[in-house]
Amino acid sequence: MTAEHSSMTLASFARIAVFGGAALVLGAAVSGWLQSRQGATIPAVLKAKTTGIAAGRVCRLAEVFVKPGAAVVADQPLFRLADDRLEARVAAKQREIRKLTAEVERVEAAAEVDLAWRRRELQGDIYRAQLEQARLLQERLSSQVEQIAWQEHLKGLDAWVGESTSELLVQPITLSRTRPNTARLEAVLKEDAAATAAETVDAQLTLCEERLTSLQQLAAQLEAKVRVSAGIDVARMGLEQAQAELAALEQQLDELTIKSTGYGVVGLLHKQPGDRVEPGDVLLELLDDAQVSLTACLPSAEIKRLAPGGRVTLLFPDDSRRHG
Repeated sequence: MTAEHSSMTLASFARIAVFGGAALVLGAAVSGWLQSRQGATIPAVLKAKTTGIAAGRVCRLAEVFVKPGAAVVADQPLFRLADDRLEARVAAKQREIRKLTAEVERVEAAAEVDLAWRRRELQGDIYRAQLEQARLLQERLSSQVEQIAWQEHLKGLDAWVGESTSELLVQPITLSRTRPNTARLEAVLKEDAAATAAETVDAQLTLCEERLTSLQQLAAQLEAKVRVSAGIDVARMGLEQAQAELAALEQQLDELTIKSTGYGVVGLLHKQPGDRVEPGDVLLELLDDAQVSLTACLPSAEIKRLAPGGRVTLLFPDDSRRHG
């Protein structure tokens, strides 16, 4: 019985070995067939177009407004840089503008006081010149009236004819041999005096009118001259220049807030608030999810499995599948 039992055991092991080997061969054949039907599995990396946002100056990162994975739109602030030297220049320029503003206000107030005082004096001179002009006009009119009156009076007097051995001729008064007509002589002298007075008044009136014109021109130019004398224009020019310089500095300060150049998703942050930044340092990456590419490392032994126009299946980590 022992011999029979042993022969039966050996036969059982032989059958198991034969069937096991056949199963292994069949499994390998099926696996190879399936692999040839389904194709090789090749790892790949999904990439999006990346834009690096870099700094253009030596500064430090003050504040970050976005987090990795956040979607951003064009002109959305991403982070703010800090430049201590630029901020100090802005503060100094603001202090300078405050001083220049106070100086402009001071010189304008001084100019107003000076202008009021000078206007009062000038108006007094103009008033006196106008009074003098009126007096001279009245005096000239009186002289002219007097001259006309004596001329009319002379027309009513008989003309005097002096004696002579020759024919009767009108003789000068100094050559008269007889006593002259005193009434006519007096009238001639007074008419001449009135004419001379009128001419004198005319000359005085011309000078007065010239002075009055000069005073009126000075009154028209007085405000501009006082402003120049007080230095208002120079002070305002200095203030405007300082304001323009402050605007340029503030523009540079605004440029320290870096904004997104387009739509995308925030990727890696390479710097943290407080870190020093050098020109060209990339602070964060902006991913353009509308432009995505897939990079696969294909072994050369598998190249023959793929051909242009062949269909492939993409399996993503979340078990979603895409075909193309």
